[in-house]
Amino acid sequence: MTLNVHDVERSIKEKIQVDDHLIAEAKGYILNNCPIIIDVELEITKYTELMGYPIIDSVVIPDTGSIESQILQVAGFYKFYIAFGEALYQLMHAGYYIPNYVYNNRYPFRSVEYTTKYQSSNWNFEEYTVPLPGVLMKAFSKRRPEPTPFTDPNLYLLTAGLLNAHEEVREALSDSIKCFRNELYRSAATMLGKAAEGAWIELGLALSNRLNDAKEAEDYKEKLLGDRLTIAQKISKVVEMFLTHHKDEFKYIKNECSVGHDALRGIEQWSDVIRNSRNSIHYLAKPVIENTYTKTSVLLMQAAQYFQLMYKMKEIADRGPLLESGSTAQ
Repeated sequence: MTLNVHDVERSIKEKIQVDDHLIAEAKGYILNNCPIIIDVELEITKYTELMGYPIIDSVVIPDTGSIESQILQVAGFYKFYIAFGEALYQLMHAGYYIPNYVYNNRYPFRSVEYTTKYQSSNWNFEEYTVPLPGVLMKAFSKRRPEPTPFTDPNLYLLTAGLLNAHEEVREALSDSIKCFRNELYRSAATMLGKAAEGAWIELGLALSNRLNDAKEAEDYKEKLLGDRLTIAQKISKVVEMFLTHHKDEFKYIKNECSVGHDALRGIEQWSDVIRNSRNSIHYLAKPVIENTYTKTSVLLMQAAQYFQLMYKMKEIADRGPLLESGSTAQ
């Protein structure tokens, strides 16, 4: 069956999909690997090659046979190119980069050449191009060293491995980073507290689902989801369930992610500090330590580490213990 050039073009464009995860990865690359002066087209070429999708000079369409690998190659290039372009614009909007030369009117990557037995021509990819400055310069005020994940909420979620956390937890963490970037440290601590509360409850529910006693499991869930206990009491319930009351039932979690008494108690103490910080939103209330850049940045750096551990525990609890054969116990 002869391949139709229009069907091939349509197949390529249908496969070009970009999401926040790809943009966050591109931001991380730009901030950690690009020089102060960025030759945009050069860096796009380097980035797409690093991702395994360099631009190909021409798609060769035979009379018969499969060209799926060429289709995936072209679509992959445009996917990572667009992610890189959107990442640059978002970093420019955040004040990290400024144009160093005029905007590039050459619009590279706006067409793809194809060749068949009978003709050679080009597909138009203009609607998939990102008009970018030819050269960017990192803003002077952003050249001082700082924890990279704080640059952007999605980059922070990616670094912390929380892109699959509950939507409310992700939104609260995202808002916390936005507040931190705008020097609203009290608000940043408040939203971080909401995220921590959600993470503890998610972990507690996952652990409850693995208890041998169904009645006791329901009792834990009711307390965690209800409003009769304070968040401090709910956290204590989760810690005691794991470390004391049902430690033998959760031994497989402890062994798989190397979490012990000190680690979980450390997260509990960190949560107490956040709770004290967020309580300063009440009239005349003062935190023990003032909510400053230093304090909030430390809490956020610890959050990435602690949330990773908590969600690893939740992942293992959701899955259940592994049998000797490697299969999952139901």
